[in-house]
Amino acid sequence: MNVLERISCHNFIIANGYAYFSNWFYNAMFKVEIATGKTTFLGIFEDEGIFERNIHCELFLRDEKIYFCPGRRGRHVHIYNLVNQSMQWVEIRKNYDLLAISEVVLGDKNVFFVPQQKHSLIKKLDLESLEVIEIKEETEIKGKSLLQSKETFPFWELLNELHIEYSDRFFWRQTSDKSWYGFIPMGRKMLRCKEESGKIEMISLDVVNRTQLGRYLYKVNEELKKTVISERDIRLQELLYKIKILNKHDSRGFENRVGEIIWRNLIQ
Repeated sequence: MNVLERISCHNFIIANGYAYFSNWFYNAMFKVEIATGKTTFLGIFEDEGIFERNIHCELFLRDEKIYFCPGRRGRHVHIYNLVNQSMQWVEIRKNYDLLAISEVVLGDKNVFFVPQQKHSLIKKLDLESLEVIEIKEETEIKGKSLLQSKETFPFWELLNELHIEYSDRFFWRQTSDKSWYGFIPMGRKMLRCKEESGKIEMISLDVVNRTQLGRYLYKVNEELKKTVISERDIRLQELLYKIKILNKHDSRGFENRVGEIIWRNLIQ
């Protein structure tokens, strides 16, 4: 499957029977009816590159608004209002800011964006005023880590039986009826697992406004032709070195590992 045909996410919010998310592989927002898999392309996230991957990672829902927090490539918090379907956004990182966000902490009135690089300034977003300030001390962070607060899917052995690729790279969420949902990274399918049955079913994501999405993907594809497709620069020497080391310790060899190496570099 072509990368532009994939619909998946790092994380999602379920509200009113729909899963909302930022697409993993290019700039797009989708909602999926979890009962049927019917999928709607809602548009793009403004002020982000249309072909960027990993724009958002962590999400949270508050006061009928979904907050999409920037991932490794995203620069903004995008706030989607479920009541009137409007979007607003707040810049967290500048174009020239190369800091990677390693953790998002949600407090009562603020969100904190902790950089991966040590001794770098922490960004603090006031949820009422939407003002962003920089703080120096981690002791000022008050709240819960969104990463550490995630629910744990209890049936990992079922994923092994289905041989789902990169099953450790996507997120599961449980609904009030004890059903678990997730989106596989390598295709266009939603997974549903009901706790009482302990079985996983795959549901195809059928895009209801496929003509609109098709026009947009044509535009994305034209932009991709003008640049190198990469989550981060993969230096040739670095790639060859990794392959050499892996071949030395792994009997599967180059042809079976090169795709995995590139994939890991792209999605991290």
